[in-house]
Amino acid sequence: LGIGEVAGIGGVPAELISLEGDEDIVDRALALGRRVLGDGRIARVTPRHLFVGAPYGRGHPGGIPVPASAPQLPALPKGRARRPRVAVLDSGYLAGVSPELDARVTGATVEPGPLDGAGWRVAAAGHGTFIAGLIARLAPDAAIEMRAVFQPDATVFEDDVAAALVDVAQDPPDVVSMSFGGWTVDDRMPAAIAQALALLPPTTVVIAAAGNERSSRPRFPAADDRVVAVTAMRRRGVIADFANHGPWVDCAAPGVDLVSTFIDCEETASPVWLVQKGFRPVRRRPERFACGASWSGSSFAAPCLAGK
Repeated sequence: LGIGEVAGIGGVPAELISLEGDEDIVDRALALGRRVLGDGRIARVTPRHLFVGAPYGRGHPGGIPVPASAPQLPALPKGRARRPRVAVLDSGYLAGVSPELDARVTGATVEPGPLDGAGWRVAAAGHGTFIAGLIARLAPDAAIEMRAVFQPDATVFEDDVAAALVDVAQDPPDVVSMSFGGWTVDDRMPAAIAQALALLPPTTVVIAAAGNERSSRPRFPAADDRVVAVTAMRRRGVIADFANHGPWVDCAAPGVDLVSTFIDCEETASPVWLVQKGFRPVRRRPERFACGASWSGSSFAAPCLAGK
């Protein structure tokens, strides 16, 4: 049963297919994949992968920001003939929080939220703004181009990522930064994203967060050969206890207790206990954010490398 067409990836049409019923879904998918199209091409069927923003991985102890003073951004340098361009695929960016950051950011200038029905900050709210602030502090002259791919709960669909990369490839930047990812059914790069990445020239550096599950299993898109996988480290080069690791990880960058620009919001929910396997329970209390926060995760190691 076809449930809708997806924008073609790199000139190849795509369609979402819903597989339901008692039959084995894998067998049905393989049968569809063996179908020969009218022009002689072979249809390819893959799962529609759902990723998650990198601070929210199962292994991250808390995965939530805490209020901090809004950092002072350096002045925007003048007189440069060309500014380096960084495309960020994330939750978007909330304009109006920081005039200094507004002068550097273009693209998706809105973010989800900020609060859900229970009074907690929506998971994706502030994520892209925080990342933009990190890049601006490390690369004061960078032009930051935001693409919104997150759902409000900080999940990301594979085809939304692919469509954003196709758009980015129309005018390739110097760097692409992605702070999300996940495991795939066959431990291979999702087909749609691989096709979209192939449109970028080799001069564009593609960076992705390695994730926070404390696992060595390859996590995509970071684990792909075309992508630089960045995990999180503490001060003095010690890898964070929540950080993913393994031969597919290329490098580490700061990712613990980083301070950056954030949204302005006040949570109104009641306190709760967060219980995560392998970590002590964390008491979460409502917070008041005033345009600054401290946060941890490989989500923020990726833009630290991008800013360098």
